[in-house]
Amino acid sequence: MERRISTSKTRRPDSFLKDKMRETSLPPLHHPPPPPPPRPPHPLPQRTVMRTSTPA
Repeated sequence: MERRISTSKTRRPDSFLKDKMRETSLPPLHHPPPPPPPRPPHPLPQRTVMRTSTPA
């Protein structure tokens, strides 16, 4: 009985916290995700190659 009560009590606040966190979307406790790394210039070399291949 005690174990069941403890699990239910722990599960209840967890669900509440999760719901609050989901509502806030960006909680102060969880730092925001790092910005995506800059993409390497792939389309540029591809375009240059295509340009050189088209006239030739």
